[in-house]
Amino acid sequence: MEHETWSMEQWFLIKKQNEEETRKLIGSTGNY
Repeated sequence: MEHETWSMEQWFLIKKQNEEETRKLIGSTGNY
C-alpha cells in the first residue's frame, strides 16, 4: 500500500517543515 511508505519520520519532517514555513511567513509580516 502507498500509505506504508509514509513513515512517522517523513510525516514529522513535513510537519516540522510546515511549521518553519509558517514561522517565516509570520516573521515577514511581523504578526504573532
